[in-house]
Amino acid sequence: MHQLAGQFPQTIIVMSNGADGVYARAVSGNIEYQPAYEVDTVGRVGAGDAFNAGFLAQYLATNDLAAALAWGNAAAALKFSIPGDMPIMDRADIEAVLTTGNIPQVQR
Repeated sequence: MHQLAGQFPQTIIVMSNGADGVYARAVSGNIEYQPAYEVDTVGRVGAGDAFNAGFLAQYLATNDLAAALAWGNAAAALKFSIPGDMPIMDRADIEAVLTTGNIPQVQR
């Protein structure tokens, strides 16, 4: 992460470690960490895309790196509970995960 930061100093760097959570380095050099949620995996396809969508949506809305990591992880965890490649979820689904820490078995 630090090597990438040396090459791209004005960039936020996000690195996912799967079940070990996700790290991000802010432009300031501060490192944020968000642990992964424990989830019974039903489908893995699309979890990375769900993380990216949740992260970007929250970061663009709030400019809060820690909140964006939490949203990305919640979206990815929800996707793990949804079979297939269509991570259909909404803001309320993600907010429920963030509030309770529980990952529901989503049926779509």
